[in-house]
Amino acid sequence: MTKNHGKVQQYLGKTIDFLTPGKVIFSMFNYVQNMLDALPVDMSDKAVTLTLLFLFDTNNDAKKLNEVVAIIFHHNTAKLLFLCKRARPYLQTSVAFLCT
Repeated sequence: MTKNHGKVQQYLGKTIDFLTPGKVIFSMFNYVQNMLDALPVDMSDKAVTLTLLFLFDTNNDAKKLNEVVAIIFHHNTAKLLFLCKRARPYLQTSVAFLCT
C-alpha cells in the first residue's frame, strides 16, 4: 500500500489532500472556481438560492442562442452534470433542467 502523506493530488477535477496523517480530504473547489473564471462576464451572475423559484418557467418566444454562446452553455452544463454527480448532489434538479 502506498503512503501519500504530505501530498495534494489532482484527479478528474478532484483535489485529493493527504496532508493530515490518517485523513484524506476530497474537494472540487478548484474545479468550480476554474469553471466560474472561464465564464463570459455576462454569464457570471449570482443567485440567492440554489434552485430559483422560477427555474422551470420557460419563454416560448425566446431566441435561440448564437453558436458561440450555445457551445459555452453546453460545455458548462456538461461540467455541472459531472460536478453534481461527483460532489454537489443538491445541484441535480437545476442541472437536469438545463440538460433538457
